[in-house]
Amino acid sequence: LKIIVKWGGEFTHAAKYQSRDLGDNLRKDLQIMNKNVLDDVKIFTSSERRVRATAELFTQRFLDIREVPKDMLLIRKEMLDDSNAAKEKTDAVKQELYELLQRDNPEGLEELWPRGKADPGELVQDIIVAMRKLREIMRKNFKEYDIDAIQKSWCCYESPSLFYERWEKIFEEFADVERSEFDPSKVSELYDSLKYDALHNRPFLETIFVDADSGEGMGPIKDLYSKAKILFDFVSPLEYGISEEDRLEIGLLTSMPLIKQIVEDLEACKRPDAAPCTRLYFTKESHVHTLLNIVYLSGIPTKLHKRDIPELDYLTQITFELYERSGPTTPSLSTFDSPHHSSPPEYSLRIGFSPGSGNPNILDLQMDSKHCLAVMQRRNLTDHLPLDAALHYYKTQVENPKYRSVNRRIRESRMLGHRLVVAENEEEDMIEDEAPLMIIGSPPVERGGLEAYFQRANLGA
Repeated sequence: LKIIVKWGGEFTHAAKYQSRDLGDNLRKDLQIMNKNVLDDVKIFTSSERRVRATAELFTQRFLDIREVPKDMLLIRKEMLDDSNAAKEKTDAVKQELYELLQRDNPEGLEELWPRGKADPGELVQDIIVAMRKLREIMRKNFKEYDIDAIQKSWCCYESPSLFYERWEKIFEEFADVERSEFDPSKVSELYDSLKYDALHNRPFLETIFVDADSGEGMGPIKDLYSKAKILFDFVSPLEYGISEEDRLEIGLLTSMPLIKQIVEDLEACKRPDAAPCTRLYFTKESHVHTLLNIVYLSGIPTKLHKRDIPELDYLTQITFELYERSGPTTPSLSTFDSPHHSSPPEYSLRIGFSPGSGNPNILDLQMDSKHCLAVMQRRNLTDHLPLDAALHYYKTQVENPKYRSVNRRIRESRMLGHRLVVAENEEEDMIEDEAPLMIIGSPPVERGGLEAYFQRANLGA
């Protein structure tokens, strides 16, 4: 029996600013494109607490309302929460990743590992050594300094003692193991803690991990951060599949209900009675990773190589933008018709992406009291493609007989999940939390016979 006890996961004040700013900015963008898309808005969210909090704050600004009505945020666990459908496959991938990091100069990593960097196994050993050194520095400084005087205010109900316990746990998982025992999945906890403290506990971080007698200053912690980031950027996406076949299967097992809904939304916009609207989906990191994998492995032509996709951070976005162009008016061929008639409208799809609110050089930034990083601008993953042609790429994968068992495994995992839920209205997920992310959408926006805009977006938090 495995019991997961959760603590923490609080919504930071920085996330509040970021969610509101993104809601404001998207509202302004859509008002310029076509303000009618704000007349019909539906918002879907996972049941995880931080995802719901992101959705609520975003919605307040996006719709310019003081309070979000209770029934406005529609919880869709089956579509936006994690399930156990991909667990067996992801466990096998994690074992393969573990074995990969045990070897020197592992083959097949040319496309995955950054050029000019130490081999993965060597980097793991360097991190273990660096962690042992930093643990000694932290313990020494906790004994010698007036700890409570270093930093006056703390985020999310933390304190010096909780900081100490959190880092002791991380040190135990890194400094007390040999390379052969290293668990790759733990690198995300190390990297996230470094980022969190660089943003929210900078005075404490710059004091407690600095050896005043050595003259090295922030050198050791910056070195650890850079190495942890390299390893995180390598491990994190590969947890969702190392081979293309594994990435696609895990992607479909995780995000099949979501991709089906997005395709359905887009096709609904072609109906004659379709009116401009917006659809937003707020989900978790795992769904955004797997949805991106489906996009890239569907065969759709992309402008940005997958290896050039940066780390997915808070408020990561994938946008499915539908453009409508009214057909030209031509003379009628029938004497019984009116003298002129219009050709059917043409639809094109463009997919965009933003990695959210991040910065690769976070330790070099000067933070203000908001502890806020700006959300990065969206870039185009694809050019404009005819809608039917674009959707064909996804339907080919979703309806592929090779993956016929995917739907069955998703159904079975849901049945198992229902048996495991203790409380009927359980709010928290049954498995480990991830950083909340979001997804957005909206239908055809007409602009006087020119191109019209339609937004479907994955906004990650």
